[in-house]
Amino acid sequence: MAVVGAGIAGLVAARVLADAGCAVTVFEKSRGPGGRCATRRSEVGPFHHGVAGFGAQTAAFRETLAAWQAQGWAAADAAGRWAGRPTMNALARQLAEGLVLRTEHTVRPPQRKADGSWQLATAEHGTLPEPFDVLLLAVPAEQARPLCADSPSLLQALAGVHGQPCWTLMLGWPPGAAAPALPDAARVAASPVLDEVVDVSALHGAAPAADPGWQRWVLHATAAWSTAELERSPEDAVAALLAALQTVAEPGPPWPAPAHAVAHRWRYAQVAEPAAGACGWDAALRLGSCGDAWGGGAAAGPEGVERAWLSGRALAQAVLAGA
Repeated sequence: MAVVGAGIAGLVAARVLADAGCAVTVFEKSRGPGGRCATRRSEVGPFHHGVAGFGAQTAAFRETLAAWQAQGWAAADAAGRWAGRPTMNALARQLAEGLVLRTEHTVRPPQRKADGSWQLATAEHGTLPEPFDVLLLAVPAEQARPLCADSPSLLQALAGVHGQPCWTLMLGWPPGAAAPALPDAARVAASPVLDEVVDVSALHGAAPAADPGWQRWVLHATAAWSTAELERSPEDAVAALLAALQTVAEPGPPWPAPAHAVAHRWRYAQVAEPAAGACGWDAALRLGSCGDAWGGGAAAGPEGVERAWLSGRALAQAVLAGA
């Protein structure tokens, strides 16, 4: 079995299948697992620059989080928001432990062979020698559609699903600097540019010796602004987001410019209107799709991380039910 995408959905699907005795290979285009459960390491300390935290609505996910907490993989803050420990990305690495994971493998549209198996090729390594009896796509809808062109049902389900981009800014002030106070959430909410500003200095459980002690913030731009400014250069995005931050800063003397400022563009950060089902499974083709592109239909459904977890688990269960 092949799973394309090593974010939370793909890792959960692969983990459930592997624990059931299936031979699973996970393919990931990046250098490591995690997707938006990402941690950017830098000389000023780590940044949760994808998902800074996530909630839990369903009993099944809360039960899993309790198990992860007992294992030291995750923890909740005083507001009940969860994060991986010691970093957000560490959670993905723990889920990937023991799985066959091939990183820097960008999967191209697959070929279905006469015997019904799937032949994969990647941009980096060409055609892969082994066929796969099952192909599961745990990637954004925009990336899944070219890979599931053989399945009209999956294409139809994903046709109206679109990921919204997000420009993210990582800021740092050195120890002892007169760093600004975190702006009030109401002031940020009134901004047409900023979606949230998070102090990530306290979100990481790294040992003090491994943390240089910088104050670190992550700014996420709104989907509307990020869409309009999608093709800005990172340097221009830094300048624009810093200007927006100044407009929501607490009144007082001007605060010092950050000594560290790096922008990152997430092209498919979040899905406003996911597909209605928990996942997509074409049993005839043994082809499936999961991720936060799925699980819509509720007025206030789970957030992206929980939705991805639920979707990956649901797809693995569908595969096992038809095995």
